[in-house]
Amino acid sequence: MANKRENGEGSISKRPDPDGTWWARITTGVDKNGKQKRKAFYGKTRQEVQKKMTAALNDINLNAYTELSKLTLEMWLNTWLNEYALYELNSIKQST
Repeated sequence: MANKRENGEGSISKRPDPDGTWWARITTGVDKNGKQKRKAFYGKTRQEVQKKMTAALNDINLNAYTELSKLTLEMWLNTWLNEYALYELNSIKQST
């Protein structure tokens, strides 16, 4: 039997689907009524799901995690500018 994970580490398991995908669930916080808010991640391999879950847990620990339902246009545009637009600008050759 596998070892139990600590509180706040999430859980990973293989889905009972015939395609054999994996999924992970983490607790992202608590709502105003005290109910846990959870997030699920899906992938073809356990390692893929582990990476997604670890990235989300790191964001939560750094207070950088934002639920998509609370993501404002300003927040998305800042992310887009810093992570996508500037990357594309730097990867285009000067002769283009």
